[in-house]
Amino acid sequence: MKKNIIFNFLVFSLFAFSFTSMTFGRDVISINKNWNFTPGVEIPSGLGWGDFQLKSTVVSLPHTWNNVDFMADAGYRRGYGSYSKKLEIPKEYNGKRLFLKFEGAGSVANVFINSNHLGEHRGAYNAFTYEITDYVTCGAVNNLNVICNNIRQFDLAPQGADFNMYGGLYRDAWLIVSDEDACISPLYYGSTGVLINQLRVSEKMAELRAEIYLSTKLCR
Repeated sequence: MKKNIIFNFLVFSLFAFSFTSMTFGRDVISINKNWNFTPGVEIPSGLGWGDFQLKSTVVSLPHTWNNVDFMADAGYRRGYGSYSKKLEIPKEYNGKRLFLKFEGAGSVANVFINSNHLGEHRGAYNAFTYEITDYVTCGAVNNLNVICNNIRQFDLAPQGADFNMYGGLYRDAWLIVSDEDACISPLYYGSTGVLINQLRVSEKMAELRAEIYLSTKLCR
């Protein structure tokens, strides 16, 4: 009975600590609604690669373009899909640090903000985060673009499984707003920046180790 009480307390404490580290001193805002989805590759305007007028539909995240064809006899579509969104950044966010977090994208994702390439994430099953502080204008509408693809690639696991490799932004997306120049970093492999390791647990005591990743930056 005593061991169960200690275990339950540890679980609750770890959950509370992780949740606090993710939300304290920052706003975590859903950006799931009102995305434009286009089958194929839609190059962000301003990059000088041409203006492609492809047919798009309005979707909300989580979304996959395989939501209809995943049971098709001919197989589900592997290829590219493009997402775009008008991201309004309030004027009062000036001087704060801003991050975009995607909880999953299948299977490779290239992210752009105002035609600036933030990076390429490879792998469908883990979260990833980019800082956008220096690339957005506060008090204005900013252009967010994500190009995904679920084409089979020989350097990207898994190579095969008994499930489909869905393409798209198939998990939630967030705008993270931090008040501090120095903050717990959300950039460490898409985590909250706080890692808890259980070293020893017994009926009388528990020994834990916390790793906290910090980030400092002089904001505009």
